[in-house]
Amino acid sequence: MKIDIIYHDPNFEELAKEMNNLIDLKKQAEAVKRSTENELKQAISHISHDIRTPMTSILGYTVSRIG
Repeated sequence: MKIDIIYHDPNFEELAKEMNNLIDLKKQAEAVKRSTENELKQAISHISHDIRTPMTSILGYTVSRIG
């Protein structure tokens, strides 16, 4: 929620502008954080899949050779 910047006192207007800038920066930082977290989750998922796939093949081959 942004602050209305129409005041009769220029000091309050400047303060309101600065607070609005800080609000915008916080929203941008939160968006970057969410994006980074999603990218990390996706990377972990891909790495996990890439590791499981060959292990499953090796396990299947080993079981078929033993049994």
